[in-house]
Amino acid sequence: RLCISASPPGRRSPQLRHSFAMVNVAGSCHEQCPRCREASREAHFCRATMCWIGFCVPVVFEVYVHVLRGFSREEILAEEDKLPTQMSRFLDFSELICRVCLAQVMVATFFFMARAVLHNKVRQGWKQLCGTSPRQYVPGLLVSLVTFSVGLWGCLIGDEGLPLWALLYSHICDIFCHAIVSSALMGLGFDLLVAIYKGKLMDFLKKFVRCDDTIEAHGVYAEEPLGEMHDYSFHEASPSVVSASRSESRKSSCRLLRRALQCSLMWASWIFIFVSYTLAWCRPDLAPQWMQTMVDFIGRFCWAGITFWIVSSIASIGMNDSTVSNEGHFPGTRPATMDVIEAMGMASLERCQDCEETLAAATLSPLR
Repeated sequence: RLCISASPPGRRSPQLRHSFAMVNVAGSCHEQCPRCREASREAHFCRATMCWIGFCVPVVFEVYVHVLRGFSREEILAEEDKLPTQMSRFLDFSELICRVCLAQVMVATFFFMARAVLHNKVRQGWKQLCGTSPRQYVPGLLVSLVTFSVGLWGCLIGDEGLPLWALLYSHICDIFCHAIVSSALMGLGFDLLVAIYKGKLMDFLKKFVRCDDTIEAHGVYAEEPLGEMHDYSFHEASPSVVSASRSESRKSSCRLLRRALQCSLMWASWIFIFVSYTLAWCRPDLAPQWMQTMVDFIGRFCWAGITFWIVSSIASIGMNDSTVSNEGHFPGTRPATMDVIEAMGMASLERCQDCEETLAAATLSPLR
Protein backbone atom coordinates (compact mmCIF):
# COMPACT_ATOMS: atom_id res chain seq x y z
CA ARG A 1 0.00 0.00 0.00
CA LEU A 2 1.15 3.45 -0.86
CA CYS A 3 0.28 5.86 1.93
CA ILE A 4 -1.11 9.17 0.75
CA SER A 5 -0.18 11.80 3.27
CA ALA A 6 -1.04 15.48 3.40
CA SER A 7 2.12 16.06 5.41
CA PRO A 8 5.59 16.08 3.87
CA PRO A 9 7.68 12.90 4.16
CA GLY A 10 9.21 12.43 7.55
CA ARG A 11 6.29 14.09 9.38
CA ARG A 12 3.04 12.57 10.39
CA SER A 13 0.42 14.38 12.41
CA PRO A 14 -1.89 12.56 14.84
CA GLN A 15 -4.95 13.30 12.71
CA LEU A 16 -3.49 11.13 9.98
CA ARG A 17 -4.63 8.14 11.98
CA HIS A 18 -7.95 8.83 10.23
CA SER A 19 -6.46 9.61 6.84
CA PHE A 20 -6.80 7.48 3.74
CA ALA A 21 -4.74 4.88 1.92
CA MET A 22 -4.67 4.19 -1.79
CA VAL A 23 -4.21 0.54 -2.59
CA ASN A 24 -1.52 -0.10 -5.15
CA VAL A 25 -3.06 -0.96 -8.54
CA ALA A 26 -0.72 -3.91 -9.01
CA GLY A 27 -1.95 -5.66 -5.88
CA SER A 28 -5.15 -3.88 -4.91
CA CYS A 29 -7.65 -6.23 -6.50
CA HIS A 30 -5.94 -9.29 -5.12
CA GLU A 31 -5.92 -7.80 -1.61
CA GLN A 32 -9.55 -6.63 -1.72
CA CYS A 33 -11.07 -9.78 -3.25
CA PRO A 34 -12.65 -11.87 -0.44
CA ARG A 35 -11.58 -15.19 -1.90
CA CYS A 36 -8.03 -14.02 -2.59
CA ARG A 37 -7.80 -12.38 0.81
CA GLU A 38 -8.75 -15.66 2.52
CA ALA A 39 -6.17 -17.54 0.44
CA SER A 40 -3.59 -14.92 1.34
CA ARG A 41 -4.33 -15.42 5.04
CA GLU A 42 -3.82 -19.15 4.71
CA ALA A 43 -0.55 -18.64 2.84
CA HIS A 44 0.60 -16.14 5.46
CA PHE A 45 -0.18 -18.62 8.24
CA CYS A 46 1.73 -21.42 6.48
CA ARG A 47 4.67 -19.14 5.79
CA ALA A 48 4.82 -17.86 9.38
CA THR A 49 4.65 -21.43 10.69
CA MET A 50 7.55 -22.52 8.48
CA CYS A 51 9.62 -19.49 9.45
CA TRP A 52 9.07 -20.04 13.17
CA ILE A 53 9.94 -23.73 12.81
CA GLY A 54 13.14 -22.73 11.05
CA PHE A 55 13.87 -20.26 13.85
CA CYS A 56 13.17 -22.67 16.70
CA VAL A 57 15.08 -25.70 15.42
CA PRO A 58 18.62 -24.27 15.93
CA VAL A 59 17.59 -22.76 19.28
CA VAL A 60 16.09 -26.01 20.57
CA PHE A 61 19.12 -27.94 19.33
CA GLU A 62 21.52 -25.61 21.17
CA VAL A 63 19.44 -25.80 24.36
CA TYR A 64 19.42 -29.60 24.14
CA VAL A 65 23.18 -29.75 23.65
CA HIS A 66 23.92 -27.45 26.59
CA VAL A 67 21.44 -29.17 28.90
CA LEU A 68 23.33 -32.41 28.30
CA ARG A 69 26.87 -31.00 28.33
CA GLY A 70 26.62 -27.84 30.40
CA PHE A 71 27.74 -24.25 29.82
CA SER A 72 31.40 -24.49 30.73
CA ARG A 73 34.08 -22.55 28.85
CA GLU A 74 35.60 -25.71 27.42
CA GLU A 75 32.23 -26.94 26.18
CA ILE A 76 31.39 -23.68 24.40
CA LEU A 77 34.79 -23.36 22.73
CA ALA A 78 34.83 -27.00 21.61
CA GLU A 79 31.16 -27.21 20.64
CA GLU A 80 31.65 -26.78 16.90
CA ASP A 81 34.13 -29.65 16.74
CA LYS A 82 31.70 -31.98 18.55
CA LEU A 83 28.66 -31.21 16.39
CA PRO A 84 27.50 -33.58 13.63
CA THR A 85 29.09 -32.81 10.27
CA GLN A 86 25.82 -31.75 8.66
CA MET A 87 24.95 -29.39 11.52
CA SER A 88 28.42 -27.88 11.56
CA ARG A 89 28.28 -27.23 7.83
CA PHE A 90 24.85 -25.66 8.12
CA LEU A 91 26.06 -23.29 10.84
CA ASP A 92 29.00 -22.26 8.67
CA PHE A 93 26.66 -21.74 5.72
CA SER A 94 24.26 -19.66 7.82
CA GLU A 95 27.14 -17.44 8.95
CA LEU A 96 28.09 -16.98 5.29
CA ILE A 97 24.53 -15.89 4.46
CA CYS A 98 24.52 -13.55 7.44
CA ARG A 99 27.74 -11.83 6.41
CA VAL A 100 27.00 -11.35 2.71
CA CYS A 101 23.51 -10.00 3.45
CA LEU A 102 24.83 -7.69 6.14
CA ALA A 103 27.43 -6.33 3.72
CA GLN A 104 24.69 -5.36 1.28
CA VAL A 105 22.57 -3.78 4.00
CA MET A 106 25.55 -1.76 5.23
CA VAL A 107 26.19 -0.38 1.74
CA ALA A 108 22.50 0.44 1.26
CA THR A 109 22.35 2.17 4.66
CA PHE A 110 25.47 4.19 3.84
CA PHE A 111 23.91 5.40 0.58
CA PHE A 112 20.63 6.18 2.32
CA MET A 113 22.27 8.33 4.98
CA ALA A 114 24.51 9.96 2.38
CA ARG A 115 21.38 11.02 0.50
CA ALA A 116 19.91 12.32 3.76
CA VAL A 117 23.04 14.43 4.34
CA LEU A 118 22.98 15.79 0.78
CA HIS A 119 19.31 16.77 1.15
CA ASN A 120 19.92 18.17 4.64
CA LYS A 121 17.42 15.64 6.01
CA VAL A 122 19.61 13.75 8.47
CA ARG A 123 16.95 13.81 11.16
CA GLN A 124 14.34 12.45 8.77
CA GLY A 125 16.71 9.71 7.60
CA TRP A 126 17.50 8.78 11.19
CA LYS A 127 13.79 8.46 11.98
CA GLN A 128 13.31 6.19 9.00
CA LEU A 129 16.11 3.91 10.16
CA CYS A 130 15.61 3.84 13.91
CA GLY A 131 12.11 5.13 14.66
CA THR A 132 10.72 8.41 15.91
CA SER A 133 10.62 7.98 19.68
CA PRO A 134 13.76 7.92 21.88
CA ARG A 135 11.94 5.41 24.04
CA GLN A 136 11.98 3.11 21.04
CA TYR A 137 15.55 3.42 19.76
CA VAL A 138 17.66 4.56 22.74
CA PRO A 139 17.45 1.23 24.63
CA GLY A 140 18.22 -0.60 21.39
CA LEU A 141 21.24 1.58 20.71
CA LEU A 142 22.58 1.11 24.24
CA VAL A 143 22.22 -2.68 24.21
CA SER A 144 23.58 -2.95 20.67
CA LEU A 145 26.59 -0.86 21.73
CA VAL A 146 27.26 -3.26 24.60
CA THR A 147 26.88 -6.20 22.23
CA PHE A 148 29.22 -4.68 19.68
CA SER A 149 31.78 -3.94 22.39
CA VAL A 150 31.72 -7.54 23.59
CA GLY A 151 31.97 -8.78 20.00
CA LEU A 152 34.86 -6.45 19.19
CA TRP A 153 36.57 -7.55 22.40
CA GLY A 154 36.38 -11.19 21.33
CA CYS A 155 37.46 -10.30 17.81
CA LEU A 156 40.62 -8.61 19.04
CA ILE A 157 41.79 -11.07 21.70
CA GLY A 158 39.96 -14.23 20.60
CA ASP A 159 36.98 -15.91 22.22
CA GLU A 160 39.25 -18.06 24.36
CA GLY A 161 40.48 -14.92 26.13
CA LEU A 162 37.02 -13.68 27.12
CA PRO A 163 35.60 -14.09 30.63
CA LEU A 164 32.84 -16.65 30.95
CA TRP A 165 29.96 -14.12 30.97
CA ALA A 166 31.20 -12.49 27.75
CA LEU A 167 31.73 -15.88 26.14
CA LEU A 168 28.16 -16.92 27.04
CA TYR A 169 26.81 -13.62 25.72
CA SER A 170 28.67 -14.08 22.44
CA HIS A 171 27.44 -17.65 22.12
CA ILE A 172 23.81 -16.57 22.62
CA CYS A 173 24.24 -13.94 19.91
CA ASP A 174 25.60 -16.63 17.60
CA ILE A 175 22.58 -18.81 18.31
CA PHE A 176 20.19 -16.01 17.39
CA CYS A 177 22.17 -15.34 14.22
CA HIS A 178 21.87 -18.97 13.13
CA ALA A 179 18.17 -19.07 14.01
CA ILE A 180 17.38 -15.91 12.03
CA VAL A 181 19.18 -17.20 8.95
CA SER A 182 17.44 -20.57 9.27
CA SER A 183 14.08 -18.80 9.44
CA ALA A 184 14.98 -16.67 6.42
CA LEU A 185 15.90 -19.73 4.36
CA MET A 186 12.56 -21.36 5.17
CA GLY A 187 10.71 -18.18 4.22
CA LEU A 188 12.76 -17.80 1.06
CA GLY A 189 11.91 -21.33 -0.02
CA PHE A 190 8.21 -20.71 0.60
CA ASP A 191 8.23 -17.39 -1.28
CA LEU A 192 10.10 -19.00 -4.15
CA LEU A 193 7.51 -21.74 -4.49
CA VAL A 194 4.70 -19.18 -4.38
CA ALA A 195 6.41 -17.12 -7.09
CA ILE A 196 6.77 -20.20 -9.28
CA TYR A 197 3.13 -21.17 -8.69
CA LYS A 198 1.90 -17.69 -9.64
CA GLY A 199 4.21 -17.44 -12.66
CA LYS A 200 6.17 -14.55 -11.13
CA LEU A 201 9.56 -16.20 -10.82
CA MET A 202 11.32 -13.61 -12.99
CA ASP A 203 9.92 -10.74 -10.93
CA PHE A 204 11.06 -12.55 -7.79
CA LEU A 205 14.61 -12.97 -9.13
CA LYS A 206 14.82 -9.43 -10.51
CA LYS A 207 14.49 -8.03 -7.01
CA PHE A 208 17.68 -9.83 -6.00
CA VAL A 209 19.50 -8.78 -9.16
CA ARG A 210 18.55 -5.13 -8.56
CA CYS A 211 19.54 -5.47 -4.87
CA ASP A 212 15.97 -4.66 -3.84
CA ASP A 213 15.76 -7.79 -1.70
CA THR A 214 17.94 -9.96 0.51
CA ILE A 215 17.64 -13.47 1.88
CA GLU A 216 17.23 -12.29 5.47
CA ALA A 217 14.22 -10.17 4.46
CA HIS A 218 12.23 -13.41 4.08
CA GLY A 219 12.39 -14.49 7.70
CA VAL A 220 9.94 -14.15 10.56
CA TYR A 221 10.03 -10.37 10.43
CA ALA A 222 9.73 -9.94 6.65
CA GLU A 223 9.52 -6.15 6.34
CA GLU A 224 11.55 -3.19 5.17
CA PRO A 225 12.99 -4.54 1.89
CA LEU A 226 16.01 -2.73 0.50
CA GLY A 227 13.99 -1.54 -2.51
CA GLU A 228 11.95 0.78 -0.30
CA MET A 229 15.15 2.21 1.13
CA HIS A 230 16.46 2.83 -2.40
CA ASP A 231 13.27 4.53 -3.60
CA TYR A 232 12.54 6.60 -0.52
CA SER A 233 12.21 10.27 -1.48
CA PHE A 234 13.57 13.12 0.63
CA HIS A 235 11.82 15.69 -1.56
CA GLU A 236 8.74 17.52 -0.41
CA ALA A 237 5.46 16.30 -1.91
CA SER A 238 3.93 18.49 -4.59
CA PRO A 239 0.32 19.57 -3.86
CA SER A 240 -0.59 19.48 -7.54
CA VAL A 241 -1.83 16.30 -9.14
CA VAL A 242 -0.28 17.22 -12.47
CA SER A 243 3.11 18.13 -11.05
CA ALA A 244 3.08 14.99 -8.87
CA SER A 245 2.42 12.77 -11.88
CA ARG A 246 5.10 14.54 -13.89
CA SER A 247 7.65 14.18 -11.11
CA GLU A 248 6.84 10.48 -10.90
CA SER A 249 7.18 9.92 -14.65
CA ARG A 250 10.52 11.73 -14.93
CA LYS A 251 13.65 9.68 -14.25
CA SER A 252 16.62 11.90 -13.83
CA SER A 253 20.03 10.78 -14.99
CA CYS A 254 21.36 11.50 -11.50
CA ARG A 255 18.98 8.99 -9.92
CA LEU A 256 19.79 6.32 -12.50
CA LEU A 257 23.50 6.88 -11.97
CA ARG A 258 23.05 6.62 -8.21
CA ARG A 259 21.14 3.35 -8.47
CA ALA A 260 23.72 1.89 -10.87
CA LEU A 261 26.59 2.87 -8.59
CA GLN A 262 24.77 1.61 -5.52
CA CYS A 263 23.92 -1.77 -7.06
CA SER A 264 27.48 -2.15 -8.33
CA LEU A 265 28.93 -1.52 -4.88
CA MET A 266 26.39 -3.82 -3.22
CA TRP A 267 27.23 -6.65 -5.59
CA ALA A 268 30.95 -5.95 -5.18
CA SER A 269 30.61 -6.14 -1.39
CA TRP A 270 28.59 -9.36 -1.71
CA ILE A 271 31.22 -11.01 -3.93
CA PHE A 272 34.12 -9.78 -1.78
CA ILE A 273 32.63 -11.04 1.48
CA PHE A 274 31.58 -14.31 -0.16
CA VAL A 275 35.11 -14.97 -1.44
CA SER A 276 36.69 -13.86 1.84
CA TYR A 277 34.51 -16.07 4.01
CA THR A 278 34.85 -19.04 1.66
CA LEU A 279 38.64 -18.78 1.80
CA ALA A 280 38.65 -18.37 5.58
CA TRP A 281 36.26 -21.32 5.91
CA CYS A 282 37.59 -23.81 3.35
CA ARG A 283 41.21 -22.74 2.88
CA PRO A 284 42.37 -20.80 5.95
CA ASP A 285 45.97 -21.32 4.85
CA LEU A 286 45.34 -19.16 1.76
CA ALA A 287 43.37 -16.41 3.53
CA PRO A 288 45.52 -13.62 5.04
CA GLN A 289 45.00 -12.75 8.67
CA TRP A 290 43.37 -9.39 7.93
CA MET A 291 40.74 -11.13 5.79
CA GLN A 292 39.84 -13.58 8.54
CA THR A 293 39.66 -10.73 11.08
CA MET A 294 37.42 -8.69 8.77
CA VAL A 295 35.02 -11.59 8.25
CA ASP A 296 34.91 -12.19 12.00
CA PHE A 297 34.31 -8.47 12.64
CA ILE A 298 31.30 -8.38 10.29
CA GLY A 299 29.79 -11.27 12.20
CA ARG A 300 30.16 -9.35 15.47
CA PHE A 301 28.59 -6.31 13.84
CA CYS A 302 25.63 -8.50 12.92
CA TRP A 303 25.12 -9.24 16.62
CA ALA A 304 24.69 -5.53 17.29
CA GLY A 305 22.02 -5.30 14.59
CA ILE A 306 20.13 -8.28 16.01
CA THR A 307 20.11 -6.89 19.54
CA PHE A 308 19.00 -3.46 18.31
CA TRP A 309 16.07 -5.02 16.45
CA ILE A 310 15.02 -7.18 19.42
CA VAL A 311 15.28 -4.45 22.06
CA SER A 312 13.68 -1.71 19.94
CA SER A 313 10.84 -4.06 19.01
CA ILE A 314 10.22 -4.86 22.67
CA ALA A 315 10.43 -1.18 23.62
CA SER A 316 7.83 -0.24 21.00
CA ILE A 317 5.23 -2.65 22.41
CA GLY A 318 2.27 -0.74 23.77
CA MET A 319 3.27 2.55 22.18
CA ASN A 320 0.42 4.20 20.29
CA ASP A 321 0.52 5.60 16.78
CA SER A 322 1.11 9.16 18.02
CA THR A 323 4.33 7.99 19.66
CA VAL A 324 5.58 5.53 17.06
CA SER A 325 4.47 6.33 13.55
CA ASN A 326 5.06 4.49 10.34
CA GLU A 327 8.30 6.40 9.87
CA GLY A 328 10.30 3.71 11.61
CA HIS A 329 9.31 1.17 8.95
CA PHE A 330 10.28 2.37 5.53
CA PRO A 331 7.01 3.40 3.91
CA GLY A 332 8.62 3.92 0.55
CA THR A 333 8.27 6.96 -1.62
CA ARG A 334 5.31 9.20 -0.79
CA PRO A 335 5.26 11.80 -3.58
CA ALA A 336 1.51 12.37 -3.77
CA THR A 337 -0.87 14.28 -1.50
CA MET A 338 -4.47 14.08 -0.43
CA ASP A 339 -5.46 15.87 -3.64
CA VAL A 340 -4.25 12.90 -5.67
CA ILE A 341 -6.40 10.34 -3.92
CA GLU A 342 -9.41 12.65 -3.91
CA ALA A 343 -9.01 13.12 -7.65
CA MET A 344 -8.70 9.38 -8.29
CA GLY A 345 -11.41 8.35 -5.83
CA MET A 346 -12.93 5.02 -6.75
CA ALA A 347 -13.20 5.67 -10.45
CA SER A 348 -11.04 2.96 -12.02
CA LEU A 349 -11.98 -0.71 -11.92
CA GLU A 350 -9.91 -3.81 -12.55
CA ARG A 351 -10.40 -7.53 -12.45
CA CYS A 352 -8.65 -9.75 -10.01
CA GLN A 353 -6.29 -11.89 -12.10
CA ASP A 354 -6.79 -14.88 -9.82
CA CYS A 355 -10.58 -15.04 -9.56
CA GLU A 356 -11.84 -12.58 -12.21
CA GLU A 357 -13.89 -10.53 -9.75
CA THR A 358 -14.32 -6.87 -10.63
CA LEU A 359 -13.07 -4.58 -7.91
CA ALA A 360 -12.02 -0.97 -7.46
CA ALA A 361 -8.38 -0.41 -8.27
CA ALA A 362 -8.24 2.58 -5.94
CA THR A 363 -10.14 2.46 -2.67
CA LEU A 364 -10.41 4.64 0.39
CA SER A 365 -9.76 2.94 3.71
CA PRO A 366 -8.86 4.39 7.10
CA LEU A 367 -5.39 3.79 8.46
CA ARG A 368 -4.87 2.66 11.97
